Amino acid sequence: MADKDARLFNEALRFDPSRFTVVGPLRVAIVAMVLVSACIVSGHSAEAVPITLGAVFVGLTDIGEVPGQRWRTMLWATASLTVATELGGAFSEHTVWSFGMTLIVASLCGFAGAISARAGLIGVVTLVAFCAFAGAPVGMRMDEVNTGLIALGGLIITAVTVVPTLLRRPKDHAAAAPDATHGPIDLWQRVRERAVPSNRYFWHAVRLPVGIGLATLIAWNVPVMHSYWIPVTVAWVTLPDSHLTNVKLVARIAGTIVGALATAILLLPWMHQPAVAALVVGVGVFLMASFLFAFYAIAVAGITMVILGLFSLVGDSVGENIIVRIAATIVAAGIVALVTFTWSKAEQRRHVHSTPWHKPRTL
Repeated sequence: MADKDARLFNEALRFDPSRFTVVGPLRVAIVAMVLVSACIVSGHSAEAVPITLGAVFVGLTDIGEVPGQRWRTMLWATASLTVATELGGAFSEHTVWSFGMTLIVASLCGFAGAISARAGLIGVVTLVAFCAFAGAPVGMRMDEVNTGLIALGGLIITAVTVVPTLLRRPKDHAAAAPDATHGPIDLWQRVRERAVPSNRYFWHAVRLPVGIGLATLIAWNVPVMHSYWIPVTVAWVTLPDSHLTNVKLVARIAGTIVGALATAILLLPWMHQPAVAALVVGVGVFLMASFLFAFYAIAVAGITMVILGLFSLVGDSVGENIIVRIAATIVAAGIVALVTFTWSKAEQRRHVHSTPWHKPRTL
């Protein structure tokens, strides 16, 4: 058991230099800082949250993408995030219908990975956006405004990313990625072929709503402003593979603590300095995007800095949010660990029962 835990921690804290990138993440970080600064200067600090998240999430879906596929991926991500934000606002009341919609969205986003790896990443950020805006406090539920700003942020980062390359090397945008879908017929064919029990994403589309559902019910009954961070964390860390999910859980907890400490050091001494918050957001975005596939724990530290920095601009207490963020991460980790363990045991029993028993031959 000790060796198993040690291997788990080693995997969670392993750096893969081959997947570390700088140029794309730096571009997303600069755009995020510009957007935050523009909102501060114009006196619309609250709007910095949705427009920056729109740009950052769409920018994440482009990391490592081939040039010819970028505009397709980023526009799909923008459209998906826009719909998720609108649905989240529309189903933000604590009702049976809202809970049902949450399960449906979680299932669809969980199955997205069966279409392609990039579609799976879009599915993750889409589910994160839905859970965030469905659980946002009443004062933040400006549904149409949030939806429009998410879309605007996505379109801005898409333009900044695609247009320069399009002007320099227009032919690069003609070729799509090898695993890209080619029209609605191809998309539907993939869905039909892969929506079968033998496909791991079929079961991921069943398991993910269980975790999201439990997290949502807990969040609804916790009297904390940002309790929706619980289902958001479940959306980030749950993967089709149980072992990789456990690895990501360890990295998530470690990264959240590091990011919270870094934010406390940078923001608490300058609570009323928006420029410092903008800098924290920019640094956080760069860490998140550059280490997303190379060192997930550092990427989590980055997104923690982004979220805490953004909400400090709308008047939230940094100290209180740090406590809530860490607590939400631990609760979400417990939910994911419980669902993953239970699911793994059920799979083992199903495998045993489905294995034919052969009577040993006598000599």
